[in-house]
Amino acid sequence: MHLQSRLERLRSWMSASASGLVLIVALAHGLLYVFLMPPWQHYDEPGNFEYAWLAANLDHWPQPGEYDAEMRRQVAASMVEADFYTGAGPNLLATDPPVDIGLSQLDDVPLYFFLASLPLRLFRYTDITFQLYTARLVSLALFLVTIWAALGLSRELFGPRSGLRWQVPLFLAMLPPLVDLMTAVNNDVAAVAFSALFLWGCVTSLQRGLTLPRLLWVVLAAAACLLSKATAMLALPLLAILLGVAVYRRLRQPLLVYLVVILALAALALMFSWDTASPALFYARQETSLPVRQASAQAPVGKYIFAQPAQAWTGDGYYQMLPPALLPRLQGKTLTLGMWLWADQPVDIHFPDLVVDGEVLSFHASVHLERAPQFFAFAASFPQQASLSWLRVHAASQKSAGMLYADGLVLALGDFPTATPPVFQDEQASAGSWNGQSFENLLRNASAEKSWPRLRPQVSQRLPARLNVASSYLWSVADLPGLGWYYQEAGEQMFETFWQKFGWAHVPLIGKRFYGLFSVLSVAGLAGALWAGWQHRKRLPWGVIAFLAVQLLGTLALTLLRGSHSWITRLFIPSARYAYPAILPLAMLLCAGWFFLYDRLASRLKLPQSLGSLGHIAGLALYALLAVLSLLRYYQW
Repeated sequence: MHLQSRLERLRSWMSASASGLVLIVALAHGLLYVFLMPPWQHYDEPGNFEYAWLAANLDHWPQPGEYDAEMRRQVAASMVEADFYTGAGPNLLATDPPVDIGLSQLDDVPLYFFLASLPLRLFRYTDITFQLYTARLVSLALFLVTIWAALGLSRELFGPRSGLRWQVPLFLAMLPPLVDLMTAVNNDVAAVAFSALFLWGCVTSLQRGLTLPRLLWVVLAAAACLLSKATAMLALPLLAILLGVAVYRRLRQPLLVYLVVILALAALALMFSWDTASPALFYARQETSLPVRQASAQAPVGKYIFAQPAQAWTGDGYYQMLPPALLPRLQGKTLTLGMWLWADQPVDIHFPDLVVDGEVLSFHASVHLERAPQFFAFAASFPQQASLSWLRVHAASQKSAGMLYADGLVLALGDFPTATPPVFQDEQASAGSWNGQSFENLLRNASAEKSWPRLRPQVSQRLPARLNVASSYLWSVADLPGLGWYYQEAGEQMFETFWQKFGWAHVPLIGKRFYGLFSVLSVAGLAGALWAGWQHRKRLPWGVIAFLAVQLLGTLALTLLRGSHSWITRLFIPSARYAYPAILPLAMLLCAGWFFLYDRLASRLKLPQSLGSLGHIAGLALYALLAVLSLLRYYQW
């Protein structure tokens, strides 16, 4: 009883001092990471720092393409001194072009870089590494803003007496990969901080009503999100939802809700072209390079063909991913690639080829097209090893004029006669007989009989550059045989970088031995939260929960989709940092689940509630210590 009394007093003291203690822990933990991580060892830190440095030192706002050669030389020298390069370092004497310090960020939105430039204006004549640390301190300040918003949101949602009021913010303050990112020179930091402020304002408005001060709060926070990074762009539709809820509460007209939903669905439908649209399972670098699925009386197979304006040679085209499950059957074997091709005027074009792990497997250089369909086929040997491969159909000619047409694309295992076209067993050209020998077509939708809806050009042309293939992002979800591998890898990468990877996602948490533990903790947290939701379903603020769920699921979906189109140019697997603008609802979900599970266990075993709080603190402290030891070991401090 004496121990239980002490635990209860400790719990009361912690509850009263929770906010200050959590902020102190966050500050101490953040300062540790500011100076523990070697210079430049964060995602794109050199390019982000360059943007802030130029903002502090130029007499105008930096524009894409600008640089300072001497500044880049100093950064590169600092990177060499910090053992950033594993191989040969850059040429520090280069001036035109300047030293390469990584990807430029000058096309990003400006808010974070303005904030990070403020201390650089005071210390512009100091050592470049010292300037980096001063910019990191700006990120640390934004990290504290995030924790402050987490404290306010948790108090608003869980109440002033709940242990979750401080457990959620403490989880964020002690989560090593988050602290690592939030003390880096990176615009992700601003996206996370202002998203947290925005969510806090939205939940407060949903709980207590949207007053003029709160309206100003959420509008300014939403604007800050949009000026921080595209990963926080969900603030705009969420703001629209919040305003819609406020209007509905004022008018109390259910008919208004139905009208808005109908208008929203109609607007969404009108954004897409639904007639011939695009042939399913084919992609392109840009929407304008996508072929059109067109009905044609000339179609050698089925009713539809691929149609595309001829373009000057760029090495580009449209693409289809081969299902990775097929590749073991193809390794070291001969393949025959064929198709019907023609044009509305005689022209020479590059014959399609395969790309295998980034290397081009060419079947033939070029072919001459006439106005009537002709069948072309060529054979080539597939490499002995392959992990990814895709077809590239070149919508290109030696002159940019007229229309190019294709139909009956076929990729077959074996060496088939090139002068004799195959006989397909169906309009989809999925299989058939070739010179009396049956074959399976390794290409899907090879005669364009199936279509996908496509964003109208009026819509796609007004989207940001990164979203000019928005249709392809959506299509990839339906192409699991071809791109399911990407979503599996992206999910694993997001999970690992959320729990146990640091820096450029290259520093592990002392190997992978804790992967299973984090998997169990994640499943337990989610399961506990669902169980708690069911148990307390009549008392929970489901409107607020739905709002947070939209932000969480929407951000996770956008993060997963982020690299689904990248395989065409340079494969990119997203990390958890792109989902961190939704870190608050995710942390609340996990912590609420653990809290509920322990509460049930404590009730059954008659354990003190304070023991769960101490366990939460001890577990996070052990986790943070393990992360620090991992970094010390990796960088050999």
